[in-house]
Amino acid sequence: DMFLREVLRLNGVVDSDFTEIEANLTNMLPMLEAGKGDIAPVMAQFNHDFQATDRYRVLFTAPDAAGGDDQVLFWAMRADFIKAQRPAIVDMLTDHMAAVRWFLDPANRNEALALAHDFTKQSLQALDYAFTKDDVYRSPDLMPVIPPIQRDIDTAVSMKMLPATIDVSKYVDLSMVEEAKKRFPPK
Repeated sequence: DMFLREVLRLNGVVDSDFTEIEANLTNMLPMLEAGKGDIAPVMAQFNHDFQATDRYRVLFTAPDAAGGDDQVLFWAMRADFIKAQRPAIVDMLTDHMAAVRWFLDPANRNEALALAHDFTKQSLQALDYAFTKDDVYRSPDLMPVIPPIQRDIDTAVSMKMLPATIDVSKYVDLSMVEEAKKRFPPK
């Protein structure tokens, strides 16, 4: 929603020039097909369905709108929880880092896609985007990209979607990710 509004505004389309319809992401294509909408946000896992119709084109991508990779997936925990569970969190981050690295490794691509297919029941063709540059951004070291997170918050505040901004850097503790990373041999 925010990226769509931002791109439209940059191109002279103000919020009052369109009506937004909220719908489940899986219903976006059927709504367009039924003439109930003109544009729709498409998540990576649904992109194949839109492309297969040969009737739709990409207007912009989230990285286009954000000016680069946008950090949409990251861990957030309360300080008291971290203090009480730090060793277990580092273990979990180590396991998660190993899994992300494995899924992103081109040597494991066929097996990774087979696992994704077995889990999602999507065709291998529909999963072709998975674990590539066309998928959501994932750091193999679980390192969050802080500037896009801050930019998204600031943009949401400027669009009156959030009441106030925060300085994200004051809340970032990468020590557990760094500790987990040390458990792997150097690259």
